[in-house]
Amino acid sequence: MATELSPYSPRLAARGLTVSRNGLPIIRGKDLHLEAGQLIWLGAPSGTGKTTLLLALARLLPRDGGELYLEGIPTGQIPAPEWRARVLLAPHPPLALAETVEAALLVPHRLHQRRGQLTPERTELLSELTALGLGEVDLGQPARRLSQGQLGRLALARALLARPAVLLLDEPTANLDPDAAARVEQRVAAYCADGGAAVVASHGTPWKIPAGTAPAPPTAGGGDAP
Repeated sequence: MATELSPYSPRLAARGLTVSRNGLPIIRGKDLHLEAGQLIWLGAPSGTGKTTLLLALARLLPRDGGELYLEGIPTGQIPAPEWRARVLLAPHPPLALAETVEAALLVPHRLHQRRGQLTPERTELLSELTALGLGEVDLGQPARRLSQGQLGRLALARALLARPAVLLLDEPTANLDPDAAARVEQRVAAYCADGGAAVVASHGTPWKIPAGTAPAPPTAGGGDAP
């Protein structure tokens, strides 16, 4: 049964979040507050824990302490698969996840938590690709033939088509030229303007999207390696 979410709480929040990797403390007692329509920008240098924070927010990495909340509901009341369907990570480096571009875009809709959601029509897939500057990509072509920059935008399109409550984006404009990077920013801005919320880890210039509050940098002396 789906958890009933409160409309009176932040879209995503962390309280006293503490995370270690390989026995080393990376995130130490941090708070985060993200409302619908907002974006948190993690622009710290490499090795400061940005990826670790994203993995923890997606519940793909265990916490040593603290709590996460989705619309005011703590993790103990939301099963991990359901949480990951709502708080969706597009990792770096990006992964194709399927043989063809079309199959890669539809991966989330084949998972258990998406069974109640209508599968997007081909026109929706093409529209999302076009918005991200991938209009020349054929849905039937092998995803493995895409460049790293194209794969990154494919991963973003896949995430957006899944309609999550929160997007977690790790280096979403890596390997992109300025025009393609601008398309990514514009598409994420539109997602936030439509009621979405995002956390973005990047080395680039912060996007002009209303900001939530988060530690910056997440920590010092940590590491982002998987």
